[in-house]
Amino acid sequence: METPPPIPTPNRPDWQSLLLGMVVGNAVGGALLYGISMLPGGLRDARDAVIWPSLILIPFIVGVVAAWFWRRLDRSIAISFLDALWTFLVSLALAAIVMREGVVCLVIASPLLYVFLLTGILLGRLWFRSSDSKLRLTIFPLLALLTLGESLYHSDKQAVVTDQILIRATPDKVWPHVLAFSEIPDPPDYWIFRIGLPYPTQTTNGGNFVGADRQCMFSDGIVI
Repeated sequence: METPPPIPTPNRPDWQSLLLGMVVGNAVGGALLYGISMLPGGLRDARDAVIWPSLILIPFIVGVVAAWFWRRLDRSIAISFLDALWTFLVSLALAAIVMREGVVCLVIASPLLYVFLLTGILLGRLWFRSSDSKLRLTIFPLLALLTLGESLYHSDKQAVVTDQILIRATPDKVWPHVLAFSEIPDPPDYWIFRIGLPYPTQTTNGGNFVGADRQCMFSDGIVI
C-alpha cells in the first residue's frame, strides 16, 4: 500500500521569515537578559549587561535563533552580513528604548555585539542546513542554560585607581578647591553628555583631612 504524498504547506514570503527571525531572536535575547537579572547572584541592573555573558552569549543566541527561522531561505554569506546588520539595529533600538542605554554606551558595545550576532547567524546557517535540523534544536536549551548558569557565578568587582598630581601650594590653599559640591540641578550642555556619556552630578567627601573618602557621582547612578 503506497503512502499518500504529504500535503504541501504554503511557505512564508522571505520578508516575513526575515522579520520573524529578527523579532523572535531579539525576544529570546531579551528574555534571557531578564532571566539573568532575576536570578540570585545575577545582574542587579539591566545596565550591567555590558559584561560577560550578555555581551557575548546573548547576541550569539539571538543570531542562532534568527538563523533557525531563515534556514529555508536562499541567502548568500554576503547577504547574511546584511541580515545581521538589520537584526543588530533592532537590538540597538530595543536597548535604547527598553533599557534606556545611552548612545555612547551603545557605540562602544556595538562592534562586539555585531560580531557575536553575526557569528551566531553564520554558525546557525551551517548548523540548520541538514535535514535533521529539528534534532539540533537542543542547542537552544543548552545555550540558555549556559547563559543563565554563568550569571549565578557572576560577582561585582571593584577596583581602586590611584592617581597623583603634584601641586606646589600649601594644603590650606588647595583644600577649598577640592571639597564636596552639592547636586547640580542644571542639565549638561556639552554635546557628548547629551548623547549619553555619564556626566557628574554631585561630589561628597568624608571630611577635610588626608585619607577621607570621596565619592564622585555621575548620571545613571555611576559612583567613582
